Amino acid sequence: MTIGTYGLGTGSGGNTNDLGSGSLLGIGPGQQKQGTRQLGDAAAEEQKRNIENQQIEADRKAGNSQLTASVGATAGSYFGPWGTLIGGAIGAIAGKYF
Repeated sequence: MTIGTYGLGTGSGGNTNDLGSGSLLGIGPGQQKQGTRQLGDAAAEEQKRNIENQQIEADRKAGNSQLTASVGATAGSYFGPWGTLIGGAIGAIAGKYF
């Protein structure tokens, strides 16, 4: 590095390129890598949330199916054993749609 007018340094200051480590061109790739990493992290988090939401929805549907099958069987029991069987089957089928 050489000393220029008024004591200001010129040259690269030991850097191998003339851009310097503090220039905008030197900072840009680092910020791009950081931004790309953050986007990847956000995508992974969203994927995790989507899987959790799908599991919650599957549990909800299974619970609805069991509930409606029980209610159908209980209601059908007033018509005897065949009513219990038919009511439970209808309740289980209806539960898949709710």
